[in-house]
Amino acid sequence: MNTLFECSLDIYLKSKQDDFWKDLCKSRGIAYRDPRFSWRELYQSGNINDMCPHLGNYLFDCVDEKKRQFWSFADHPRTNHYPAIVLCLHPACQFFGEKDLSLINHCTQQQHSVLLTLSSFNGLDLWCHSCSKIINLNHVNHIGIQSEQYMIHHLFQRFMSLSKETHLDNNIIKGRREIEWNLYRIQSGNSLDYIVEKDWYIQWIEFITGKSDMIPGPLENQKLLRSDNSLNPEISLSQNFELISDLAKKYIETVYGISDFIVSTNDLQFNAEYCKLVHSIKIRHHMLQARYSQLFTPTRS
Repeated sequence: MNTLFECSLDIYLKSKQDDFWKDLCKSRGIAYRDPRFSWRELYQSGNINDMCPHLGNYLFDCVDEKKRQFWSFADHPRTNHYPAIVLCLHPACQFFGEKDLSLINHCTQQQHSVLLTLSSFNGLDLWCHSCSKIINLNHVNHIGIQSEQYMIHHLFQRFMSLSKETHLDNNIIKGRREIEWNLYRIQSGNSLDYIVEKDWYIQWIEFITGKSDMIPGPLENQKLLRSDNSLNPEISLSQNFELISDLAKKYIETVYGISDFIVSTNDLQFNAEYCKLVHSIKIRHHMLQARYSQLFTPTRS
């Protein structure tokens, strides 16, 4: 009886230490977390089974070498858009190529899971082959998903930030411009559902068009908000804000970061306070759709 009591007391005392919960998380294959939460909070959330067990701090071990390898694609001139390319993030692996059968063979044979993918129509993604899922930024009140998001945000920040190597930095700027210009270009065929502050938008356009080498900081929409952090209905399209697509929003959120939050036009549809604002946005949508249709409608001979 005493032995049972001592054992229970020992477990109770250990449970007061966060390392106890860290070991429990690791026993379930999870060795990372968002530092805003404790290991105990993560384990007790019940979200661990939904997390990718193949993410971890090991992905940062060779990030500088992987960064040089990834941005080398900017060395090769293209007359068309870049192909879908994939970089294996396993520290001991050098696989870097197009998304084809060789990638599947590589992942299956080497049992490497986490891949950085880039394509013309999806931008940047983190793909786990073993989990068969894209790990991206979703606004979900879920400690496990938020821990995944913390990892990929910091990983992408390392890949996208400038270094002190001239050739690498030139490749990063050249490659980012190509990626981001393509995201901007294909917006015409997509619904522009997100509101971004005009000054930041202009800085972004100047960077991706080569008018400036200054990469914008995190997106800040504070100028568009009232004191209660709700959107100011008096702001004007083109004067105070511009619109971006869901794909561009995902990329900006992942690579640049968003200081406060970004407003979806869909959230304004049934609020009478924003009637004038919504009307101007709908007019812009109709104009863009008409222009897009003219560009891609074949002419009759």
